[in-house]
Amino acid sequence: MLRAEDIIFGHWDGEAEKFEPDEYAFDAVMVSTARAQERTNSVGTYLLKFAGVDALDIRRISVFETYRPTCLEEGIVGEEEVVVQSGNYFAEGFCVHSNDHATLSSGNTCRAHHHLDAGPPRHRHSVERMESNDGSPRPCATAPTCRASSSESTRSSPACAGPGSGLLPPDYTTARSRFLLLGTPSRQRFREGHIHTIYCNSPTQKTSIHAGTELNNVVIWTNCEMKFGEGVILRNTVIVNESTSDKSFNTASGLQIGDDDDCATGGGAQLVTRGGVSIPAQLSMFGGQILAAGDISFEAEADGIQGASIVSGGRIEGSSGATMGFCNGAGMENNFEAEYFRLAF
Repeated sequence: MLRAEDIIFGHWDGEAEKFEPDEYAFDAVMVSTARAQERTNSVGTYLLKFAGVDALDIRRISVFETYRPTCLEEGIVGEEEVVVQSGNYFAEGFCVHSNDHATLSSGNTCRAHHHLDAGPPRHRHSVERMESNDGSPRPCATAPTCRASSSESTRSSPACAGPGSGLLPPDYTTARSRFLLLGTPSRQRFREGHIHTIYCNSPTQKTSIHAGTELNNVVIWTNCEMKFGEGVILRNTVIVNESTSDKSFNTASGLQIGDDDDCATGGGAQLVTRGGVSIPAQLSMFGGQILAAGDISFEAEADGIQGASIVSGGRIEGSSGATMGFCNGAGMENNFEAEYFRLAF
């Protein structure tokens, strides 16, 4: 029997293994369960009856805490297979995770404490690495867990990636007015600090962002398949796409997500879609994020990844010949994140 007073919210200190009650807290909860005589549900005995003990009281306490898996903060995470092509260099801390199957082709090099794994530890699936993954400082290897994960899964479900999950506009959207844009808007139509809507009447309609456009401090909502022209740069920009097309975001080449500022605060950008993403050449991400319910395929610029979160509810096929730099969360303050739960005690 579980009573209301058996559920207590508060804070959990993992190092001290101590729970501090706080009725206004939401980051941890302690639940006490009991089978006891005062609850008329004690556990009856059999052999102990001969010693005069007819029933036993059993009490247990468990604590769950919220956390944010580090792999989802910075790395490549796929619900289905993750395939990373050859010749990449992964900086220390960068994470590659699949809930199904992860494959790294030959010639990939990883710093110490790079993390590659497939599936939650209790349901581990296979990880393939070609034997020729060698080089300085060491070849890519399988990590026991995906950084902060323990017995829990860093699942990248479509519900988490989808734009209909209560996403809030960032602080740089200061204006209350919203702009409705039709067709393919010119770069002059986008105004800093405003939210823009690009609406399509049917799923087959498309829109595009002109080549060479630099978007700063804007938010865009669309339901159109969106193509980025060559050399588009997104800084302090969020684009949320309701299109379920396999190429809801796509480009021929040369898309930069985030400001190339050496992991400085601010300047990041986010692409969020219910569909898939296809970037066949020269993707650069600097404090950037791609969240997709569908598949993601990309080919990164050689030195164009420094602070990136690429999360798919489907399959990910990644780059070759790129450096995957690590910013330890710096410059990615506006990335969308969700709280996950794990058994702490």
